[in-house]
Amino acid sequence: MNGTPIRSSFPAWPVQAERLLESVARLTDEQLAMRPSPDRWPVWATIGHLACQRVFWLCDFAGEPGASATPYPDAAFSCPGDDDLEHAPTAQQLVEGLEAVFGHDIAHIAELNEVLTAAGLPIVDLWG
Repeated sequence: MNGTPIRSSFPAWPVQAERLLESVARLTDEQLAMRPSPDRWPVWATIGHLACQRVFWLCDFAGEPGASATPYPDAAFSCPGDDDLEHAPTAQQLVEGLEAVFGHDIAHIAELNEVLTAAGLPIVDLWG
């Protein structure tokens, strides 16, 4: 390693993360329950998965410390959506989870945007 912070490789992360947080924060419980199709996860599960899997990959898989400081201390076995589709977190809880892990994942945000677009709601504009 050359000591260069990872953020310099991904300069848009702070802006994209803020846009994701703003989009999630304004969702109602009804909107969080929307699904792109009957056989796919509700919006809340996709967002929870995005945040929790960040903890899984960094802490459980790569061995980095810090999982206990997040809402997902047992990310390998207990993630919203992945392991629990019965207990839907609120928008505020999802925002807190994202803030704790600086969640960002283009594929999951695109999936979220698919549902928001179908419902006629504002999308997470990552590039705007």
